[in-house]
Amino acid sequence: MRDFTRPLRVTDDVYWVGVNDRRKVRFENMWPIPEGISYNAYVIDAGDGFIAVDGVEEEYSDEYFSKLTEVVGGPVQDQTNSGQPPRAGPPGDP
Repeated sequence: MRDFTRPLRVTDDVYWVGVNDRRKVRFENMWPIPEGISYNAYVIDAGDGFIAVDGVEEEYSDEYFSKLTEVVGGPVQDQTNSGQPPRAGPPGDP
């Protein structure tokens, strides 16, 4: 059985750092989820740094940051979008 309390390597440079939430009983506070939900967060090793993709509910942040720290090999600093608003398009796209 896998140990979901530790990061899981998906590929050579992608790791799952999510959390399984067995306490949540409704998705979006509407739909029943009797078996809980998984927050599928990932971190990508880009060679010259790391990219965190998605996060988890605040109550699971300690476990999430512990996994991130294990993958990057040291303390994690919040550099969310370098102070820029979130973007979905390619560079230069307004």
